[in-house]
Amino acid sequence: LPICAMESRAAEVLDEMKTRAGEVAGTVEGAKSIVAALSAQYSEAALTTVSRAPERAGALIRAAEAAIEEGRSQLSSDDKSAAVANARIAEQAIDQAAQLIGTVHGASTLLEEAKPKIQSRIGSLTSDVKDANRLAATDQVVSAARVEAQAAIAEGIDATRGGDPLAALTRLESAETALDQALEPFRAQEVVAQRAATQVEQRRTTVEQRVARLEGYITANRGGLDVRPRTLISEAKRHLKLSETITDPKAALREISQASELVSEATDEAERQL
Repeated sequence: LPICAMESRAAEVLDEMKTRAGEVAGTVEGAKSIVAALSAQYSEAALTTVSRAPERAGALIRAAEAAIEEGRSQLSSDDKSAAVANARIAEQAIDQAAQLIGTVHGASTLLEEAKPKIQSRIGSLTSDVKDANRLAATDQVVSAARVEAQAAIAEGIDATRGGDPLAALTRLESAETALDQALEPFRAQEVVAQRAATQVEQRRTTVEQRVARLEGYITANRGGLDVRPRTLISEAKRHLKLSETITDPKAALREISQASELVSEATDEAERQL
């Protein structure tokens, strides 16, 4: 609402903020329970963006409630402008708290959805390893890619029992791209083209999900972060968008790989700052 409109109904706005604060506060315990359940299933690394979200949300709600009480005090002194300023402070804190709670629910969904994708990627990459053994067992480039593929498969298996499913899925997809590229000279060209086209959509989807998750995290914690994580995410999105315009699957995969690296860098930077 415009400032003048808010001032004319300042008391009502403060009451609305109080109601909203109570509604969001009522979701904090549920978010804590979700984080506790996730902690029993997944590694600490898998939960870095959400482990403290309920605690931060609770602190924001308390700050909002303090701003509301201050606004009511100012309203009793007929200082409507100051009361509205505090209402806006409360509104921003409540919105940020709600976003933090949303990141918890979003992380739970993403982690659960990653499990069948990991199984699929393990199966596909295991097939690639067999191809490597059959087609180019002594080639050094293929051998190096095969070693990384086997390590990625092991991490993926570990992630199905806990671990960090999103990190494992990212590593599996990267390893599959690298091994496919190493095997190109030894495969029929139609097979190469078909596999590359399939990987473009799979990898783009995974990176887009990581971007969405991190954007939510950055937005919810915007007060504690400088512009660098958001800048890195913007650059990652640029590479993803560019990949959609490229008809050559291998070139598109390079753009997606660059986007993935930028998301990882943005995640590390955000975690370092917080």
